[in-house]
Amino acid sequence: MLINVVVSTFQKNTDWTDKFDKTKYNVIKYTKNPHLPETDTNIPVNRGREASAFLKHIITYYENLSDKTVFIHDEEYSWHHKGSIVNKVNENINARYVNLNSFITDPMLTNPHFKDIINYYYKPYLEKYIGPHTLYGDWTKGRLGCAQFVIDKSIILKNPKQMYIDIYNWVMCPNDLDADVLQKGEPHGPGSSRVAWVLEWTWDLIFISEQLRIK
Repeated sequence: MLINVVVSTFQKNTDWTDKFDKTKYNVIKYTKNPHLPETDTNIPVNRGREASAFLKHIITYYENLSDKTVFIHDEEYSWHHKGSIVNKVNENINARYVNLNSFITDPMLTNPHFKDIINYYYKPYLEKYIGPHTLYGDWTKGRLGCAQFVIDKSIILKNPKQMYIDIYNWVMCPNDLDADVLQKGEPHGPGSSRVAWVLEWTWDLIFISEQLRIK
């Protein structure tokens, strides 16, 4: 089976993805074109940056995920990973779950919107699946951010499809987190980038919460 490479794109040239070995990788590009209707690979509202594309892929392919999936942005070279992302994927493809970036995110407990993130996002969408956030302390401390990773199908499937659907719907619609604390007039829509950051801070919790629990 080919390994699906999910590319979240927005107005950038992604011809560089042709460098992926077509005998090994199947590249799927998720666009955000407001002039086209929603399809399996087009999201007509540019919200949530890469998070909306990644979630859409998981939901669409939940019953037919490839053994591994690669989730990446639309730049071969970027400040948050070292060298070519194509090379990074090739070097790490045997990992069960690995973040391909080199950027370390800020500690969650010092985030000025921590309480709002817990109340408007964590408690409604994560708590019933992985328990209260207090099980994980400062779960982002020392963790890699910016959301590019290789992951085994079995890890994605540990969570029910409905969880991903609910998070996707939250990402795609203006929500309390936008209105109360994160509405900054972002260039791609109020709160769009900020909501994506919230997902960056919690992908590890979604996928490997058992490894992050306080011992």
